[in-house]
Formats: sequence, structure tokens, C-alpha cells
Amino acid sequence: MTFKISDFKSQIDRLGGPMRQSLFEVQIVNFPVNTSSVTTRDLSFFCKNVAIPGITMGLNSYEAVGQQRRMYPTSLNPEPVQAIFMLDSNHQILSFFHSWAQRVVNYSTYCNWIEDNNLTPYVLVRAKSKGLSIPDRFENNGKIVLNISASATADRLINNEIISFKARFNGKSQKIIVPCEAVMSIYANENGEGMLFDNKGISSDKGDKKPSLTILD
Repeated sequence: MTFKISDFKSQIDRLGGPMRQSLFEVQIVNFPVNTSSVTTRDLSFFCKNVAIPGITMGLNSYEAVGQQRRMYPTSLNPEPVQAIFMLDSNHQILSFFHSWAQRVVNYSTYCNWIEDNNLTPYVLVRAKSKGLSIPDRFENNGKIVLNISASATADRLINNEIISFKARFNGKSQKIIVPCEAVMSIYANENGEGMLFDNKGISSDKGDKKPSLTILD
């Protein structure tokens, strides 16, 4: 069969032409974070690159007596979408994604999961954070560890904005208020497994650092 450039071009044109990386627009809809400083249009303009996710097929095998070993599909495994965004000079886009990551974590559900496994939930807190109300004399190297289990607290409230409860320190009841931005980690005291927050984030306009999220096994 003779190859012709015209045939190749007609086949490409029939499918709309080759895909070009510069002909895409990324849109994030149903914003998970309420913000007036960053819009969906901002993210579209600042998105530098997106890798179109692939999909792999999970396989298993069986081998009957006297037969050739055969493979059969068991699952379809989509790969994650990876996007690279340019940063603005005020780091508002970075702060947006940090806030989004924080809202992915449901502190209350995770705390309940720890207790459901007969473990004790603890939080490691940055002691010099804005809006924090803790007993200063229990601070150690700018940090404080708090037992937030139901058995050790009263009037406990846990959401993605704040952790508050009443607890006794040296026999005296005290109201504890911990903004979630001050939480460095939440973990089970018995085995140390939990969620760690890296406090090397970019400072906001007010100087508070925004933690980024790392999930520990």
C-alpha cells in the first residue's frame, strides 16, 4: 500500500487534528473553599500544566491443571489528575490550595475513628498561634500536646475551623480553644499514627503560616 501525505492529513483532520497542550482551559467548579481573593477564572489563568490521567487495568491469573496460565481483568484503576499552577506574588493561590487541603480533613470524623479503635486522640499544637487559648505553663519549645479524647474533655467541639473543649489542668477546669491553623498533628497516642501538618508553609498577610497536609500511614 502506497503511503501518501494527503491520506495521513485527511485521517488526522477527520479526528479533529492532533491534541495540543495549549488548547486547554482548566476549570474548578463548586469551590470547596469560600474566598473572595481567588476565583475560578484566576485558577484557569494561573494553571501552567495538566497531565491528562491515564487508566490501568488490574489483572489476576489462574492456571487450571493441564492448561496454559491465563490472565483476567479484575478492576479499572484511574490515575490521579496532576496540575501545576503558577504562584501569584501575594501567594493567594497557594493559600487557597492550603485552605482546600485543610477542608479535606474532617477532624471530627478522624478523632472518632481513633476512639472507635480504642485509641486516644492527641493533638500537637503550635503554642504561639493567633486565637489560641491554652495553659501557657504546659508549653514546651513552643508546642503543647493535648488529649482531646471524650473521656478527658467536656463540651468538646471539633470541626474544620476550631477544636474547643473543657479540661482539667492541675485540678482546675479550663476552656481550651485551638484554631485548626495551629494544629501541627492529630494522632493516636498509643502508636503515633495520624495526620501530620508541615508548618513550613508560606506566611499570609498577617504573618500566620499555613500548614500543608501530609497523610501518614
